[in-house]
Amino acid sequence: MDSTVLLVMDVQESIVGRFADPSGYLHRLSGAISAARSAGVRVIYVTVGFRPGHPEISPRNKTFAAIAGSGAFAEGDEASRIHPAVAPEPGDLVVTKRRVSAFAGSDLEVLLRGLGAGTLVLAGIATSGVVLSTVRQAVDLDYRVVVLADACIDSDPEVHRVLTDKVFPRQADVRAVADWTADLPPHRPDPVIVRPVGKVLSTRTELTDDHWGDVAAVIRLDPAFGAESVAGLADFSHLEVIYQFHRVEEDEIVPGARHPRNNPDWPVVGIFAQRGKNRPNRLGVSRCSLVRVEGTDLHVLGLDAVDGTPVLDIKPYLREFGPRGDVRQPAWAGELMSEYF
Repeated sequence: MDSTVLLVMDVQESIVGRFADPSGYLHRLSGAISAARSAGVRVIYVTVGFRPGHPEISPRNKTFAAIAGSGAFAEGDEASRIHPAVAPEPGDLVVTKRRVSAFAGSDLEVLLRGLGAGTLVLAGIATSGVVLSTVRQAVDLDYRVVVLADACIDSDPEVHRVLTDKVFPRQADVRAVADWTADLPPHRPDPVIVRPVGKVLSTRTELTDDHWGDVAAVIRLDPAFGAESVAGLADFSHLEVIYQFHRVEEDEIVPGARHPRNNPDWPVVGIFAQRGKNRPNRLGVSRCSLVRVEGTDLHVLGLDAVDGTPVLDIKPYLREFGPRGDVRQPAWAGELMSEYF
């Protein structure tokens, strides 16, 4: 499927400085950029720039000949850097163009092909300059184009109005930043890959809730871990164990709220306000007694994990990591735990 790319064009310090009070504009643009990053939309900054001496500029070019004479926008020119209010972050891309359109003299088209882009969202300065030229060329290259009207600005407000109200809509979708960001899909973070360090061996095989206190089990480490990985562990009386509720199916996960243990006598609370196994990442955290260490077998008592449970991490319990101050919990939590161990 085609991807969407946000182009932030010519928002350079010397260009922004031509406007008396750009703070409102920069705030809106910054919001669009932040929303794009959060939604996984790639952000590409387009800047205008030239080699020292401006060899790319022909004296026949009425627009750029004056720039060559001034020495502006040369490599290393501090006034030509991207405005710090909307500065790139790691993962953003920057391309340099040599003329008005974002495509002119830059490698933008090659970059967009590499990203699989099909939709370009345009923002920048000025509406009658880089935005207009880029709209025309992007449409001719068969991109879908969205113009963020209030993330563009022009020295002539009437020209901006005519372009965004009458000209651009013939070839592009013209939207406000707030409307566009509201329609962005929520971004799902990249998955974190975690490999088990061992598994639980237990006589307890049924997924029942209570009476774990006398359950004896063994945490058997993966063969990748030798006896040195547990050296000194026997000096501790208790462990903290992180494991996965591997027998909970995807369709059983509760992303919102429910009655704990589905007991209607207890209030509906969010999944992160209870310790149920039907959690988004299906992770359990428990403390248990360490009875003895035999090689890489850890004999434990009171571990509330059934036979075959993948163990993701093991830590010695230190009393200093216990709660500081009074512990507060609702009445239903005490009722739920009354026969747990």
